[in-house]
This record gives sequence, structure tokens and C-alpha cells, in this order.
Amino acid sequence: VMVKQKPAGSGLMVTTKNITYCTINMYRNALITSGVQDAEIIIVGPSPISGTAALIGAMKAYENMAGETLSEEAQDTAMEELVVLGRLRESFGEATEVEEFMEYVKAEIVAAGIDDPEKIREVVEKAAEEYDITLTEEQLEMIVSLMEKIGKLDIDPKKLLEQAGDLYEKYGETILKDAKAKLDEVLTDEVKASIWTAIGNFFKGLWDTILGWFTK
Repeated sequence: VMVKQKPAGSGLMVTTKNITYCTINMYRNALITSGVQDAEIIIVGPSPISGTAALIGAMKAYENMAGETLSEEAQDTAMEELVVLGRLRESFGEATEVEEFMEYVKAEIVAAGIDDPEKIREVVEKAAEEYDITLTEEQLEMIVSLMEKIGKLDIDPKKLLEQAGDLYEKYGETILKDAKAKLDEVLTDEVKASIWTAIGNFFKGLWDTILGWFTK
């Protein structure tokens, strides 16, 4: 494992060779969860290997390079994230939809700051329906448990986009549209009209700020 520091805001770039089990996105997602940022990471096997142990090496190498200590909780959660996604890929094959499904769930959990198991379960079930993925109860519990831990890490949504914007930027607009649609469902036209009349400019500014989280 080689880790090279990059300028602030550069994001996280991962390259692999002779790694048969872990994908680049699996590494990037787990490393971002652990707190690694603005680095170029190269993971190479001397011959085809799974590469799971390399995540620990990457986190330790980053700590040495950056001169900072990643929290034990974040590192443990990152390892669990790698394992969970690996198990899902084994169950569903190497379809990109599984990775995208997990990326979407993580983006929504982080953006909304959700750490309540019941609410997380709702997010996972809804995402599974949208991605046409059928989960067993065991798989569902496994994902909810992981996302509960991720939700408690208090990951900054802007950092998530900054470190792996190509993975997450497409989910920002979807999440915001879903939130606005839920509001439209529960508010009557009369109530919505009075709200916009009274504090329209404020809400417009707030909405623009939230959109900014996913575009900056």
C-alpha cells in the first residue's frame, strides 16, 4: 500500500492491481468513512489476492503520513462497511447496482444525519425497492446496523462529496427531490401558499444553501 498526500480539496483517489475481491469503490467508501481524505492510494498485490487486509494498511499508512490518528470507531466501521458490501456483492453478483444502492443509502443517511434504526430501515427498504433489490431479513439487519454506525460518525455531507464527488453527487438532487415531495404530500395548497407568502425568501435561501451542499 502506498499513500501520497494531495492538496486540500483534491479528494480521494484509489488505484489497484492484482486485487480480486475489493473494488476501487469499496476501498474509497470505506476509507472516507474512516476519515481518510485528500490522498492518492495505490494498493498492489504481488499476485492476485482478495485485498481486504490492505484497508488496514491504508489507514495506518495515512495516519503516519498525515500525522493524525483516525478514531477507532471510524476504522472499525470502515472495516465493517468493506465486509458488508463484499458479502452483498457475493450474494447479488458483481452488478454495479449493489454498489450504487449502498452509495445511495449512505448518502441519504449522511445528508439527513439519520442514526435511528427504524428510520434507517425505512431508507434501506425504499432504496432496495428503487433499485429492484430483494434483501433477506439478515441482509437488511446487516445494512441497518452498518448505517446506524455510519450515522453516528457525524460525517460532513460536503466532505463526502469532496472526497468522492463522482460517486455521490448524482444522489444529492434525488434526495432533495424526495424530501420536497414528502412536504408536498402533507401540506395543503392553502397552507403552502401561506408559508411561501410569509417566509418565501427565507425558504428559497435555505433551499439554495442545501443544494449547495451537493454542488460545491
